[in-house]
Amino acid sequence: MAPELGPVWFGLLGLLGAVLYVWVWAKGWAQLTGFKAVKHMVVGFLSGVVYWFLYMRLGFPDGAMAIVVGYFGTDLIEGIMKRLRGGVQGFAESKG
Repeated sequence: MAPELGPVWFGLLGLLGAVLYVWVWAKGWAQLTGFKAVKHMVVGFLSGVVYWFLYMRLGFPDGAMAIVVGYFGTDLIEGIMKRLRGGVQGFAESKG
């Protein structure tokens, strides 16, 4: 991959993570396309770009990313488990 595409690639990966987050917590179509969902997706894209900058330009260690994944990954896995059990709360109620 060309180096100039790195920020875009990492941004898209961040966006993918945000889409998965929204999909796990949204209860209906309106919540998938609402302001909160779009905000999560924009922040996800920007987070991917920021991570690329920290990692590629400043030499930020991958260990820091492992800590972030450990912190937020549990929330994602719990959400998937709740959805599979059918007992997930609405997006607005559970995430403020």
